[in-house]
Amino acid sequence: MRVQNSGIANLFPEAQLDDFLFDPLGYSVNGILDGGYFTLHVTPQSSCSYASFETNILLPSYTELIEKVVNVFKPGRATISVFSNDPVTSIHSR
Repeated sequence: MRVQNSGIANLFPEAQLDDFLFDPLGYSVNGILDGGYFTLHVTPQSSCSYASFETNILLPSYTELIEKVVNVFKPGRATISVFSNDPVTSIHSR
């Protein structure tokens, strides 16, 4: 499994993972944990590098998870979208 050295396996260490390395470039991993999922896709081309992460795994706070994802990729910039069935009372940025 290619996720061990990347830090991806540490996002949800207990998750069951299935990953795929595309030829010549690209990577995807899907994880299942406690009835929820996460999926991550990477396109590493220098002209259009892109990484996406999505999850429906319920957490009391997503701050630590967002920090972990950002630390895996260390992007020059990031966009975060949050969807919720419950009202959100506050969101902060750094």
